[in-house]
Amino acid sequence: MSRNILREGFAEVARDPALLLIEIGWRWTFGAAVIVVLFASLAFLLGSTTVSTKSLDALAGMAALDVATTIANATIALGLRLFGTLLIDASVLAICWIVLSALGRHATLLRPALAPGASQSTCFAISTWRALVTTVAVAIWIGVGFSVGFAASRAPSPPNVIGIALVLLPILFLLVVAWSVANWYLSLAPLFAEERWHISVREAWKLAAGRSDEVLAVSIATGVIRLALLTAAFAASFALVRAVADPRLLFADLVAISGLYCLSADFVYVARLAAYAKHRPEALPVPENAMPIADPNCSEAEPGAAQPI
Repeated sequence: MSRNILREGFAEVARDPALLLIEIGWRWTFGAAVIVVLFASLAFLLGSTTVSTKSLDALAGMAALDVATTIANATIALGLRLFGTLLIDASVLAICWIVLSALGRHATLLRPALAPGASQSTCFAISTWRALVTTVAVAIWIGVGFSVGFAASRAPSPPNVIGIALVLLPILFLLVVAWSVANWYLSLAPLFAEERWHISVREAWKLAAGRSDEVLAVSIATGVIRLALLTAAFAASFALVRAVADPRLLFADLVAISGLYCLSADFVYVARLAAYAKHRPEALPVPENAMPIADPNCSEAEPGAAQPI
């Protein structure tokens, strides 16, 4: 790259801490919503399911495989109740994510490092499509998993685990790749101040195609940084698990490590957006040797022609 735009992205976030605070605000608010919804669902399921002391005593005397089989059968017995709870949770969390993501992203687009960006309505449309893309990908994976499992259960011989894995893993890989590409373009689209969301996505496509080397360099660099941060977080967590004996202190330390990782990852993400924003056509510097564009309404006077006084 002719100039280190990623470094400038980090500098933009350092100069404007409100940009990072807004990003942390909406992301961590959604994380809190996830925790509340999951705990509420768990409390509902446990409250509606009775477990006797004799059943627990029986589980304590079973082998690990028998315990897992018993728990799986009990989970299947919940049936529609569990499915309905998961469906409600997914719907509530999707709505929360769409609202918080649209509001948070539009707030960041008002900051100098990312302005001008998409309107509030465009941000809502893009967030909705990102939620739909994720929903469709998860639905396809669940449908494929049920189909393969049903086909394997109908076979006369015992299920071939290796064969099932050879079918499911390539499909999962393709789904993850397709979801990642679609999500990446949709996450880049709000940087463009267009009235329609699909025009913003088209502009993101043009940016990635026209300046592929710079965009790829920024993506790889931020990906490596986030992978290094994740590796350091896991290494620190494993070290604490081996060194700290007090469960409460261990839990507090793990929460602190998770919070530091999320904070660092959000910082890198916002810096990446700022770096991408510097690749937009209106943000690129004009070369010094660029020829000025002549005004078609103004014509040069011919040599020797009388000049107006």
